[in-house]
Amino acid sequence: MIQEPPWDVIRLHPIPTPTVFPVGPANVYFYPGPPAILFDAGTNTEEAFQALCDGLTRLGVNLADIENVVLTHHHLDHVGLVGRIKASSGARVFAHESVPAQLPFLFNARQIQQQIRKVLLELGAPVSNVDALVEERMKYHWLYEPPQIDEVVQDGSTIGPFEVHFRPGHSPTDTVFVHAGQRWAVTGDHLIHKVTPSPLLRRYDDNGQREKSLVQYYESLMRTRELSITGCFAGHGSPFTDHRHAVDTTLQHIQKRCARLLKLLSPQGLTPYEMTSHLFPRMADVMLYYCLSTTTGHLELLETQGLVFTERRDGVTRYFPVSPSA
Repeated sequence: MIQEPPWDVIRLHPIPTPTVFPVGPANVYFYPGPPAILFDAGTNTEEAFQALCDGLTRLGVNLADIENVVLTHHHLDHVGLVGRIKASSGARVFAHESVPAQLPFLFNARQIQQQIRKVLLELGAPVSNVDALVEERMKYHWLYEPPQIDEVVQDGSTIGPFEVHFRPGHSPTDTVFVHAGQRWAVTGDHLIHKVTPSPLLRRYDDNGQREKSLVQYYESLMRTRELSITGCFAGHGSPFTDHRHAVDTTLQHIQKRCARLLKLLSPQGLTPYEMTSHLFPRMADVMLYYCLSTTTGHLELLETQGLVFTERRDGVTRYFPVSPSA
């Protein structure tokens, strides 16, 4: 049974901050130290900044007391206020070594539009839906303020009392931080209570390759399952214990969706967009990227398992079931 960790033992304080995204509030965590750490930095809005300041005030501290800001990954609802926090405190900003390479793209509107169109059109999405998604995405570009990273860390290194565990999947930069003494973890969006995070579609690299995000996530979950952890503090939602139960539940959910997709596939093949329309029949354009990420990720996992194969026809990827006799 998943329960909350004992707050009187664990000196980590959640500060929920509002976002402008469907996911809802994003958690910032204050660790009093030493050193005094903020895990993540919310969204770059005045409302989120005020929520952060109010949360710190309730704890009897303020921004000037922050020594380090530690980022769990590079998404906008987790890095937005880094600049304002750093300006008020002089805090050093830590992130996994994979983060800096992601930031130029994240804050380049033209590249974002090009990559979204390229990836989604190849997955069979109609041009009109893709254009609507791009237009919606650009509404949030005013939130983009590249954070300055002072120090990068690697898998297996430490920040104060925290071990660094690189766990790409939901994003290519997901990192889990485990308190070495008490064994509780800040998991960011890698592991969330009663939610299966959507491993988002990756962009193409300079060699025309695109990482398979759900395959990566599946492998990361298996690695996290082996850790000794007493409690998890996620980027969204409530803290919880029994991380192995949470991992197993997430893996089971992934496996069930894979089985459903396999049943939907016909010998004639289907595009990821067509499969997505079956899985999410009421999908709004604003959710197209997330829903296609979910479907494509599961199809790529099935492909890795040798259960489906792909063909490119007129620039669009189609998936086919592997014949039992093949």
